[in-house]
Amino acid sequence: MRIERKVLVIEDDAFLNGMLAEILEGRGFITFQAGDAESALALIDTHDPDALIVDLDLGQGPSGLEVIGALGDRVAEFGVLILSNYPSATALAPGSSLPPTVGYLMKRKVSDPDEIVNALEAVLSDVVPSRPDHRELVPTELAELTAAQFELLRMIALGYSNDMIARERGVTVRSVETMVNRLFTKLGLSADSRSNARVKAAMLFARTMGIPRTEPP
Repeated sequence: MRIERKVLVIEDDAFLNGMLAEILEGRGFITFQAGDAESALALIDTHDPDALIVDLDLGQGPSGLEVIGALGDRVAEFGVLILSNYPSATALAPGSSLPPTVGYLMKRKVSDPDEIVNALEAVLSDVVPSRPDHRELVPTELAELTAAQFELLRMIALGYSNDMIARERGVTVRSVETMVNRLFTKLGLSADSRSNARVKAAMLFARTMGIPRTEPP
């Protein structure tokens, strides 16, 4: 007798959420859909799914990371597959981390149903997923950035000033200026106009990773 497995898709983009559900249902899974953390936690309690596909960035309100954190020790009861534009949890929330059994799939791979299903089957089978290096996960245009430079670029794309970045990181403004200059150099942006380079850097992030949706403090 075939066992029907239940998957909860937690994704705030309604189109992508529906597409994932359609792919999984076509492979024999039963799916439920949530667009935010509150409804996700309610559906977990109601339906007790076998697996969760979780977008790290759920827009306004609690993130996918916070959904996983709210589950506490219960997270071990589910196969968990993270879906994100960000190459790591740290890139979204500095200092954060994920349980070692959680799988990770970049959003740009969701156009391949086999990639999604294979990644999901791996976490359902308790296979400890390999975590590719940060540089293997980001688009080619950003592949030479370190994880720290990637986070700096994200903050610039969010509209953070150097003063804001300095406060967030607990460093001096002069240190931030040095880091920003090195980032722009690595991205091949002209040093003639810092403000123009800042706009170009933000546009590059938005084009390759999507528009960040968390506002600066």
